[in-house]
Amino acid sequence: MKTHDGWGGTKIVTLIWFSCMIIFFITPGCSMRPVVKRPKNVILITIDTFRPDHLSCYGYPRKTTPVMDEIAAQGVVFKTVISSAPWTSPGMISIFTGMNPSVHGVNARGRSLLPGIETIFDVFKNNGRLVPDITYLTNMPNFAHLGLDPKERKVLAKSAFPGHELITWIKENKENRFFVWYHYRFLHLPYLPDDEFNLFVKDEDLALLNTPELQTVQKEVVIPKGVISFTKKQQKVVIDLYDGQLRQLDSLIKKIHDTMVQTDLSENTLLVITADHGEEFFEHGFIGHASTAIHATMYDEVLKIPLILYAPSYFKENKEIDRMVRQIDIMPTILEVSGFKIPKNIQGKSLLPLINGKTPKKDLPAISESNMGGYQSSPELEKILLHSFRTRDYKLIRIREEESESLELFDLVNDPEEKENIVKREPEKAAQLANRLDIALKEMNMQRLALEAKENQAFLSLKVPEHAVLEKPVILSPENDAALKIDQSGKIVIQWTGRKENTYVIEYSAGEGWRNLTGKIPAYGNNKVFGPLPKEALEPLPDWNPYRIRISPYGQEAYWSDWVEFSISLEE
Repeated sequence: MKTHDGWGGTKIVTLIWFSCMIIFFITPGCSMRPVVKRPKNVILITIDTFRPDHLSCYGYPRKTTPVMDEIAAQGVVFKTVISSAPWTSPGMISIFTGMNPSVHGVNARGRSLLPGIETIFDVFKNNGRLVPDITYLTNMPNFAHLGLDPKERKVLAKSAFPGHELITWIKENKENRFFVWYHYRFLHLPYLPDDEFNLFVKDEDLALLNTPELQTVQKEVVIPKGVISFTKKQQKVVIDLYDGQLRQLDSLIKKIHDTMVQTDLSENTLLVITADHGEEFFEHGFIGHASTAIHATMYDEVLKIPLILYAPSYFKENKEIDRMVRQIDIMPTILEVSGFKIPKNIQGKSLLPLINGKTPKKDLPAISESNMGGYQSSPELEKILLHSFRTRDYKLIRIREEESESLELFDLVNDPEEKENIVKREPEKAAQLANRLDIALKEMNMQRLALEAKENQAFLSLKVPEHAVLEKPVILSPENDAALKIDQSGKIVIQWTGRKENTYVIEYSAGEGWRNLTGKIPAYGNNKVFGPLPKEALEPLPDWNPYRIRISPYGQEAYWSDWVEFSISLEE
């Protein structure tokens, strides 16, 4: 008994412990790796006009993003991510669908997803997650049919700071499982950081802020290419202002991260930080991107975007991945990290194998698309199509008009800034890439046709109900020549005579000259409410006066109402 209770018992315990350790180490999958837990929630932050090479965590010499630097140091950073388009709508819809613009179809103002296309919001909603609508963008036809929950619409007309609605929603739903998306637009023109973040304009350059050119940059949402020019000193200040806005964005990222920690969400939530597209700062002659310059380009400064994945429970070590990936890869990556099935009909591929160290057999090319004027395109500019076909080493840019075509070819290894067009020097390489582009576009067109065969395009599915009585609508509100004052509700309401069961079309024209937008919006019943719109969406509206609208039952051109013209101002 003594031996058993003494050294003999110790030997038995030691042998058992040693045997267990041998089993632990030789059993497949049983190494000393940290336990990995799939995130239960996702916070997706998309940032407008977000250049990766201006982030300090991407090597920028200025300390523009200290908080994002810390997050990136604990997560996965993709160094070369290519957007599907140099303007917001097609790029954003590519994130949500994993599809190229030619497939998802939202490649011009006023176009919407086919209702049957499965989005990332649909997948999460079908798996029991809340998918709230906290963005003003869903007031636009380009962002219809996303799958967001209309009952969870939480847009604040007035908020304490940009992103306040996101912080509030997270705190109120910390016990739920969710996928929440927030779009930050304050890197976009006008470049006007709050005073506390305007850190990079030097004292000797402050006087330049009052010059007409820099006043334009600080006030205008749209600056057509060629309407103004900048001196070298002014160009530097433009970049200083943008960098100040980055510091302001970083303060929001800190609030989001602090909220995740305070609500115990940091250990079970995936935070994704990315963008719709980049922004030009005079690399090829001007500033902005397709929709702000009303002149699209396909160079890397407008197509490269950041992508940072942060999930401490899942990604246990920092990784920086240099391999070129694509915006369309974001959706399938989020789905696989979350443990959900990836839709079969998408073009994007999950990046999780790459994160886990598996080298793909071949690089997938990045294809980007645009019309000439982005969201601001006139019908004429919509016909001018731009495509880029990018590999790791080369990029082909093709611009096609009705009767002409131009090509640019760049050697990205020796000319990463895309300054020397070598299409004449390497015509065979240009022809090869152009052929690959044509093959890819044909495949995408076939995929689009297959989607359309399943269901009609937007509007075509909106049939006039049987026995419906059609009559010429009369617009009740706003009245002709009205001066609308938008109050704190942030809403614009249009009302007309007609039956509630009918589908109508609102045709609109906003602004004059180069500042003019036209289009059509579907409406169900006899009223349409735009809003609530946040401050940043409301502030530019007076600049686009006058507004003109008319309304007809869908598909009945003989029943157009009279045009009504009105102006918009904001209550102080």
